Amino acid sequence: MSKKSGIYKITNKQNGKIYIGSSLNIYQRFYMHRSNLSSGNHHSSHLQRAWDKYGKESFIFEIIEEVPDKNVLLEKEQYYMDTTKSYERENGYNINPTATNRLGAKHTEEAKRKMSESRKASGRWKGKNNPMYGVSLSGPDHGMYGKTHSPESRKKISENHHDVSGASNPKAKLDWEKVDFIRDAYKNKSHSVKELMELFCAGQSTIYNVLYEKTWKRE
Repeated sequence: MSKKSGIYKITNKQNGKIYIGSSLNIYQRFYMHRSNLSSGNHHSSHLQRAWDKYGKESFIFEIIEEVPDKNVLLEKEQYYMDTTKSYERENGYNINPTATNRLGAKHTEEAKRKMSESRKASGRWKGKNNPMYGVSLSGPDHGMYGKTHSPESRKKISENHHDVSGASNPKAKLDWEKVDFIRDAYKNKSHSVKELMELFCAGQSTIYNVLYEKTWKRE
């Protein structure tokens, strides 16, 4: 299947709600959406809940517009998001009202304004507004203050932390299919480390550990 760049839409046939996105490789992005949704790790909790409730057969993946120029991709994505209001709960599944920058393209002035408003809103949890403000977790306030672990307790802690990375970790967000995708995408230069981090909602160290096989080692 040929590589296509542009704007896409995921539609729930049961209620008409949609998710709008953009990618330099839409079919590859479709694969990632399906993979994350099937494993319960999608970044949009709204879309994930709908997928779990209605099933994969209820969703249509389609291209809205092909956009070869990556420099206007975010602008186009924002246009469709604003037109459909896909970031409003009654209309769709987009979490962020602003088209996010994953491709090195520049945000429009309108997008920058929305991000600024979002950052200001998030500031309400800073300083004295934070429920943990002034709470100390060190010294006498710490639950383990003045206590030591017994040899048996230390042994159990060590066993619980031994070899739980990668495939050995029952709570791992990745699986072998995603690991192979990460390694192939980086090797073929179709995705940067930053893009892989955003695709899989993973930290930089997680991606590098996969790439250098510090985790997810095949026997």
